Amino acid sequence: MFERKQMAASPLKIERRRLHGYDFTATEQADKDLALAQMRVLNPEVPAIMREWVYDYITRELGEEEMSRRIAIGHYDSPSSRVVPINTAEPAVCE
Repeated sequence: MFERKQMAASPLKIERRRLHGYDFTATEQADKDLALAQMRVLNPEVPAIMREWVYDYITRELGEEEMSRRIAIGHYDSPSSRVVPINTAEPAVCE
């Protein structure tokens, strides 16, 4: 019923996915890969997609200078109002 056609062997072409719509040159992609590898070593518990999102956000949206400025002024030192502190409530007493 269906004929199976022989296809010529061709090299496998792997295209990198575009995350958040950003395009990277070969040099930028190499820098990104190196940074992501370093982030993986320093923070293995952080999911890979989050590490990549942070890298893209800092390099493409915020800028490294702005990120350094925010760190220097303590922008990220205070906890978010959306975060509920752990162990602030009195423990429940079971009798």
